[in-house]
Amino acid sequence: MTGMELVDKLRQNEETKDIPIIMLTARSFAISKEQQEQLKISNCLSKPFSPRELLGNIEDILYQKEIASEN
Repeated sequence: MTGMELVDKLRQNEETKDIPIIMLTARSFAISKEQQEQLKISNCLSKPFSPRELLGNIEDILYQKEIASEN
């Protein structure tokens, strides 16, 4: 199963459909903006990536979820 297939299965399951997802991809593998929007992928990072970059993305996603839940 590819990463995209996994994301699709997660989105089909009621218990996991809203989990934020950050895709970690090889530099040569591009995920189109349309695919990201369709599968509700929060962000994509190309390998190699820095742990700080990943942590920053996670913090941003959690902050956005917090703001959304307050509204």
